[in-house]
Amino acid sequence: MSGRCWGASEPSSASSPRAVERSESAPPRSPAGAASPPEVIDGRRLRIAPCTSVLGVLDALAAAAEDEVTVLLTNLTERDLGDAVLAKLHRGRLLGADRYTLVRDLLGARSLDPRISKDVWLVDALITLANAARIPSLAGTILNRRRAVSLVVQARLGVDPERADLPALVAAFDDTLVRAEWRALSEAERRGLVRELVDSHGAGIGAVAALAETRDDLLAELLVIQAVTDAPEDDARAIAAFAVLQHRFAHPRPTRAALVEAGAAAITPVEAAPEARLAQQARAADAMLEELSAEALLVHSPVLARGFAERLARAAQFQDRASFAALGGTPVRGRRASSRRAGPVRRPSRTLAGRQAGDRARHRRPAVWPDTWPRSPGSIGRSLRSAQVTATLGLLLSWTPSR
Repeated sequence: MSGRCWGASEPSSASSPRAVERSESAPPRSPAGAASPPEVIDGRRLRIAPCTSVLGVLDALAAAAEDEVTVLLTNLTERDLGDAVLAKLHRGRLLGADRYTLVRDLLGARSLDPRISKDVWLVDALITLANAARIPSLAGTILNRRRAVSLVVQARLGVDPERADLPALVAAFDDTLVRAEWRALSEAERRGLVRELVDSHGAGIGAVAALAETRDDLLAELLVIQAVTDAPEDDARAIAAFAVLQHRFAHPRPTRAALVEAGAAAITPVEAAPEARLAQQARAADAMLEELSAEALLVHSPVLARGFAERLARAAQFQDRASFAALGGTPVRGRRASSRRAGPVRRPSRTLAGRQAGDRARHRRPAVWPDTWPRSPGSIGRSLRSAQVTATLGLLLSWTPSR
């Protein structure tokens, strides 16, 4: 017999989701025990023969034509068939007809981690990406589950999750094409990827991924979240704004800790963003805070220009470091009162860097002290454009807080 016979084993139970998927994607079947009409695939005649018993397998083998490839579909095991029947099959064994086997064949891996088969979303993603040639060759390798997840994340987001931190993932989601592909993914794959990213990078990435599904001004949203969550928790405006922001998310809504992580992670990509992109997102963030009636919370943003100007203006009102740190408390009236409470006033210095190391160690640096000004020279320059800010900075440089 010159024709080849392939034996494909089917699952014994059709109750599992994967069994249903395989049955839906399988070729139409004829009545039990009868082979379907031959089909032509790649110029070769292919006949599918479902077999539910050993006798059915023997009948299909006897009826196999020499100019056809016969595929036997059976739920029998190799032990049920016996060596005599297996010897007539291609390679002398049954082949598993499931998506897990398909993944291994597409990737060319020598073996796969059995845990991969437990995640349907991961198997489907690997098949889709392998068919689109978006996964590098894995010929002869052993693919474990962690590496499989990394391959899918790298293909979907453009970053290696094992080397990227949370700010890098925020920058990835800020890309328009990445967000478009993220929204086009199946809900199962999105949920699976979010679980994996949260396990490795914290709950903040879950909030970022949720925003990426519906929001285009991703960085602006995160800047607003950062300003609101950095405000004192007893601030009435911050409480009201936080409640509105949290209700923008679908259930389950992210916790405050997750939003704090997400907002803080946006600072690095914002500072590295091009000038036009930063200006656009800053305008959007200002508009969002105005909608929330929380413009005063701009003072808690280390990158928004309006917040920087507000910090400088408010800093110039204070006469000692303690009242400066309060930022919102009652300013000290007059230098004499300040000197009686905090000791002698130092003479003005030309810079703010004249503080002693011991002074820095004894006092906790407030969140808005000048060491948290915009971190990059470019962002400082953008913050100092207005004459009002420049004038305020001049006043601040001519004054040195007392110890």
